[in-house]
Amino acid sequence: MRKKGLALVLVTAMAMGMLSGCGDKPADGGASDGGTQASKESKTQEADGGQENEEEAGGGTSGDLVPITWMMLDNDFEGEPTEVLKDVQEALRDYAGVEITFEGCDTQKLDLLLTGSELPDIITVNRNYCNTLLVGKKVAKLDDYLQYAPNLESLSPIRIAAMRKYYSNGDGGLYFWTPSVGNETSGAELWNGLTIRWDWYKELGCPEVKNPDEFLEVVKQIVDKHPTTENGDKVYGVATFSDGTLWGWQIPGAYWGFHNISDAYSMRLADDANEVVNNFTVMDSPVWHMIEYYFKANQMGIFDPDSLTMKSDDLNAKATNGQIVSPLCSWYGGSLYENSRAEDPDSLAGYMVLPMEGQYNWDNGTSQIGWSYYTAASADTPYLEQIMKVFDFLNTKEGSRLAYMGKEGRVWETVDGKAVIKDEYVEMKLNGDPKEVSKNLSYMWGGMMGAANMTMLDDGGPVSLWDTPDIWKLTLNPLQKDFSEHYGVEVPAEAARNLIAEGKAYDFSEGTLAKDILSLIPATPADISRIDTRCTDIMIKAIPNLVLAADQAEYDRIKEETLAELEAADIQTSIEWWITQSEEIRDFLKSVNG
Repeated sequence: MRKKGLALVLVTAMAMGMLSGCGDKPADGGASDGGTQASKESKTQEADGGQENEEEAGGGTSGDLVPITWMMLDNDFEGEPTEVLKDVQEALRDYAGVEITFEGCDTQKLDLLLTGSELPDIITVNRNYCNTLLVGKKVAKLDDYLQYAPNLESLSPIRIAAMRKYYSNGDGGLYFWTPSVGNETSGAELWNGLTIRWDWYKELGCPEVKNPDEFLEVVKQIVDKHPTTENGDKVYGVATFSDGTLWGWQIPGAYWGFHNISDAYSMRLADDANEVVNNFTVMDSPVWHMIEYYFKANQMGIFDPDSLTMKSDDLNAKATNGQIVSPLCSWYGGSLYENSRAEDPDSLAGYMVLPMEGQYNWDNGTSQIGWSYYTAASADTPYLEQIMKVFDFLNTKEGSRLAYMGKEGRVWETVDGKAVIKDEYVEMKLNGDPKEVSKNLSYMWGGMMGAANMTMLDDGGPVSLWDTPDIWKLTLNPLQKDFSEHYGVEVPAEAARNLIAEGKAYDFSEGTLAKDILSLIPATPADISRIDTRCTDIMIKAIPNLVLAADQAEYDRIKEETLAELEAADIQTSIEWWITQSEEIRDFLKSVNG
């Protein structure tokens, strides 16, 4: 007898990215075939067996499959189904006996769910929700089901030990696992650093730039040469965005080797310091670096004052319109290059990140804990055995490969024992219609796979076959090729990597403990959170006055007043809590690393 699948397949796929903890990159959408989550009673009936039905929409017969819903915080599942998603669903039917549904949610939706009686079968959240789920007994203890997911532990025993210690509400059980364990690389092109419109930079003869101050001088020369767009709109040198948080004032801080944990704190990833840095009281912090940078730009007349009010979409729109010489990183170039290339296939009107001595490049990070996303099973689900098999599959190297690349034989194949991408899909990646590229090549969000993109398989290829030098070289666009030719390299990122090899620039290869500390920092207690929120509000209000200060003397005065206000807001209590947490985690990681 075939059992009725109560939740039809919600098909979706998302492109990777970020952040990083990043400030990680925005995900592409997936699609919906419709359907709703089954109630606990109906799911239990189905688990006991009994109802007949015909084939499921979205692929294959239901057979003995049980419906599993996986909800992920801060993800949007809309659009057409991708081929990789279909492959993952097919594989999980065979491997785990499930018909899996993916759903996205925001904090508002999740907060509403937490007031009810039941969560989806699987849920992925950020650290702020882990304690709430544990205290409310909303998530299942997985220890008695580990025989169904041996790869969950074998992929990284240290990750499991850390989850037991820091995300168990003190009982030492296993409730959560984290994704993307292992080595990651940024790919053919690095996203962080001093970003510049390449065609205008070439007009100046590509003058050498050794530091941010020299960079601003070059940007000013470009603005002087191009004060308006062809449509007569004003051109600005540098710009960011302010969306009610300090994200737009932090992310360029990766240039100095930081990853933001919260508005108030960053983790220094660039070396083996393994330390938490307060963004508001330490001058060598991402936020203060950028405040000073934009203050200098404003003094030079090249700062876009709309940065103090506009959102990221506004910044992208201005970049698309050709009004920005240097956005805060390569993610915020809008559609300038795509639109320019549509008119001229050889156009160089796009943004590139300059290789800089002294820069910390967001590359070559390794983690035994993974990203700071936390996946658990609902305490109410009747399908723990099947869910653990889902977890097991996605924590195998092969399962992670499939979630990045799809099944063997479609986009990629094995030739002479080596995994290779088929030529027609390399061509599609480079020149295909964006909708076809998205449908055929978009991979699942990296927050749902155990292994990081550069984890190596027995066939000699990484989990993500797109992340190999041979493929990078084949998929360069004219802008990237021109940049590479200028620096005498095969792919753009190699220019920065050469500086790293020479000891003139840096990546995150020496910061592995710091990256793991980032994923183990617990949710902030209410009293500390109140202090951090109050201090963040102080900084948000101070930034416009600092950046727009009339001169250095006024800037220094406002800075001292701001620091005094932060001190009065009891920021030192917060600093002591964060430092204590990070030091305890550092000591734990050193002990389990031997």
